[in-house]
Amino acid sequence: MNNAQLIITIIKWILIVFIMIEAYTAVSVIFDKKNKISVMAKGTINLALGKSNSIYLNADKITADMSKYGVMYMFRDYNMDPSAFVSAKLACAGGFGLLGFIAAPNEWIPKIIGITIGLILGFIAPDIFIRISNRQDNDKMMTDIQTIYTTLKIHARAGVYVTDSLIECQRNIENGRLKQALNEMNNNILASRVTIDEAVDQFNARFCNEQIDNLSVVIKQALHTGRSADMLEDISKQIDTNNFVHRMKVKDRIKRESAFIQVTFFTLITVILLYLVVMEFMQGLAGM
Repeated sequence: MNNAQLIITIIKWILIVFIMIEAYTAVSVIFDKKNKISVMAKGTINLALGKSNSIYLNADKITADMSKYGVMYMFRDYNMDPSAFVSAKLACAGGFGLLGFIAAPNEWIPKIIGITIGLILGFIAPDIFIRISNRQDNDKMMTDIQTIYTTLKIHARAGVYVTDSLIECQRNIENGRLKQALNEMNNNILASRVTIDEAVDQFNARFCNEQIDNLSVVIKQALHTGRSADMLEDISKQIDTNNFVHRMKVKDRIKRESAFIQVTFFTLITVILLYLVVMEFMQGLAGM
């Protein structure tokens, strides 16, 4: 084995060990398992985050992102430590780095380049994933947000107190993430664990959704003044418009996807036919 092959082998095993350690650490931290490796890794990551001047690697920002993009809901842990998400990002980076290592030509410089690209892509991949997942969640909860506005509007006209209306909203909706956040807010308000504004702000922090931002403003006004019916009427009409636009976008996307599938299918058929014709032609030439 020459020096280049030795370097490549060493790098490969370093990556494999790194992935195993980070994956184990991420699982341990997420599920709060106490062991020396996870405790040391958690402490090291939190220390690094505390000393970091980067906005991207800031503990408060990571915690806020985990809340508003639904990571905490995914793991059913609203006290999730930022080190858990960073550990998952590092494990993902190691995995992509290994893929880059495998895909690169069998020379140490291309291997290093492949690993570097893989590490960068892997580290940002979880951020991209949670944002895509959040957009999908926002689409799924549009109907439930409309249900909340309708319930609050009807109850406001009937003189029902806002806290009772919010409990009824929680019962009427189906989206799990929205239902959980409403439940948390209702419990905080009823138990007076925090102020009304803090409870609503915490509810709003569970989402990255403009409709939830508007809903939070309405809830705050209703809880403080009791006058929300007119605002609810205006926003409810806006939601109806947004729902219509969303349905049109979905139909347009389905049409585009259908057209793409058809074009792809006919392209593949054409390529296969051309390949068969060329092969037949080549065989004919060989037989002459």
